[in-house]
Amino acid sequence: MENFGEYIKNARKKKGISQSELSSILNVSRQSISNWERNSSVPDVMILKDLAEKLDLNYENLVNIISGEMKVKKNKKIIIAIIITLIILMITVFLVIIIANRNKFHLYQITSHESNININGGVLAVSRNTNFLVIGEIEFPNIDKTLDETDEIKIYQKENNEERLIVKTFYKKNITIQEDYGYNEYFPENLDLENIYMDLRMEDGTITIKLDFKEIISSDKLIYFATDSISSDEDTDYSSYSANQLSNDLLLVNGYSYNEEYNQYSKIDNETSWYYTPTMNDLIMNIDLGDFRVRGLYDVDDSTISLRLLDVPNEEYKTICTYFDNGEVQANVGYCSEIEEYKNLLQNEYDKISKK
Repeated sequence: MENFGEYIKNARKKKGISQSELSSILNVSRQSISNWERNSSVPDVMILKDLAEKLDLNYENLVNIISGEMKVKKNKKIIIAIIITLIILMITVFLVIIIANRNKFHLYQITSHESNININGGVLAVSRNTNFLVIGEIEFPNIDKTLDETDEIKIYQKENNEERLIVKTFYKKNITIQEDYGYNEYFPENLDLENIYMDLRMEDGTITIKLDFKEIISSDKLIYFATDSISSDEDTDYSSYSANQLSNDLLLVNGYSYNEEYNQYSKIDNETSWYYTPTMNDLIMNIDLGDFRVRGLYDVDDSTISLRLLDVPNEEYKTICTYFDNGEVQANVGYCSEIEEYKNLLQNEYDKISKK
């Protein structure tokens, strides 16, 4: 069954009208027409009437299609909310079991202080031996805006008008940070939950959000086998204590430089920029081709490659593909054969710095 976007797209093509022509007729942007046809947004009531008239469609039928899809989306949101609740409960049980510490343990749900921004699945667990942070999915319920892997996220604590960085990385769902007691690389000893902020840096600007923390669980009766805290020796490097992380020696040998402030390795080869952040364990490739931009991400933990080809002037993704470790290729937008060379470029770079 056709959804709303497919319905009006087929009707437009049947009339022999291009997106640009229809946008001029309705006095809206061509991007708006594209968003409708991709079913990522719908026109308002007045434009909907004009749209039905210009495409020889039944207005009431269009309204019914939109109403039906909104009900489906609402049901999906309810299901997602239930799943997120279950995930939070599972994480709670998991942390209670694995945290080896007899001390106060706090579990918080993270939400946005801004009413027009939602954080789904945000969790913070704080104890004397482990801090565990998950930023789930960030949504803008009232505007037509979504975050993707080209956008940057920065979480920090404000201390006397100064910023104490917690993490800075590119956005993806379920950003996770875990740190054992004594490292203080990400979480400060004096973690102040009243002054934690998050910057969302997108192409059209930066949005600053104050994070709110609602305590779900507080316990001081967790049992553990005591362990020593970590030395504060400044010469000790604790940036890579995950077995899957890439070797900093191999990165440096292959031309990467290390930024201590952001805990990130980077390298620039002409129009190609490379980034590796141990926190996320992802290798990111950005290629500037003028009117087009290629962005690739090698997820080291999942052994998957994601590629996106962006049409910069039109702000449209021409191609979005995912390559899995088992050889499977998933084309979300466009044809993966058109960007195969960039997949190979990213794979070769990873093989080089991982000694494969």
